[in-house]
Formats: sequence, structure tokens, C-alpha cells
Amino acid sequence: MVFGLTRTQVIKLVNEYKVREFDEDICAIKAPEIGGASGIIEKLKSHEKNGITPELNEQRKLVFGSNWKDPIVAESCCSMFKGALDDFMLKLLTVCAIVSITVDMSMAEPHERSHAWIDGFAIMVAVLVVSGVGSLVDWNKEKTFVAKRNATEEEKKVKIIREGKLEEVHPNNCLVGDLIDLSYGD
Repeated sequence: MVFGLTRTQVIKLVNEYKVREFDEDICAIKAPEIGGASGIIEKLKSHEKNGITPELNEQRKLVFGSNWKDPIVAESCCSMFKGALDDFMLKLLTVCAIVSITVDMSMAEPHERSHAWIDGFAIMVAVLVVSGVGSLVDWNKEKTFVAKRNATEEEKKVKIIREGKLEEVHPNNCLVGDLIDLSYGD
């Protein structure tokens, strides 16, 4: 094992930090198998002032995984249309349209059957138009939002220390063992 900590141990430390209430994270780090902050730095083959060196970067990715986060993808127009049709009132209108067509066609005189279906069909068309227009508008908003969000994500930078030099990298390129330089407001 190249590193003194496994992926599972790092995940456990992070999860304990997330659910802490007071000093549990400090107690977890001071556990004998971890050895405090200096023990973590040593086990991750990092340095408290210089950060990590590039020769172990590929092994870091293999052992601990990548920090890559896929860009957000907008929901499709068809799925939004399906979601719009899931509205209770539109379901009720669809059932009423089917009942209307059935009743009108079965009760109509023979000479009225050629146009008895029109009322129910008009309700169905209205339901489809309302759902279609609503989902199209929502889809356009979703596409715009996702594009802006992804553009914002691309612009993000994190200050890290590698090989003793302060660098700005995208969060996707951070590795386990990197020293992150936090400034006021970060």
C-alpha cells in the first residue's frame, strides 16, 4: 500500500466531519490509527508546507478516485411534457374528455355521430396544447439555467499548494493530499 490511509478511511473521516456537532472531528483525527493532522499529512504522502509532488498523482487518482464532477444536463422536453401531463387537473380533464366522447357517441342520433366526438376531442387537444406549451417554456428555462450553471462551474478556481507553489486549479483537478489555501470569504 503506497498511502497509509485507504479510500474507506478517508471517506469515513469526511463523513464524521460532516455530521459533527462539536469536537467529534477533532477526536476522530486524534485517534491512534490516524495520528492527528500530521499523521494524515504523512500517510497521504503530502507535506504541510509544500503540498503534494507530481510523481504520485496518478496513484492518488487510482487509490482515492478522481474529483471529477460531470456537468449538469438539462431534463429533456419529452420528460417535462410527461411530467406536465402528470398534473391532477389535466388527468381529470382527460378522463372527462374520454367520458364525453363515449357518452356523446353512444347517445347521439345516427345523423349526429359524425360530429358528436368534437367536444371531447377539443378538451383533449386543449390538454395537449396546455401541457406542450408549458413544458416547452419550462424546457427553455431549464436549458438556460443549466447553461449558466455550467458556465459558472467552469469559472471556479481553487487555490492549492503543490510542490511549494500556490496554484489556481479547477476543483475537478484537486487530489487527495492537496493543501487548499483558504482566504477570507472562500
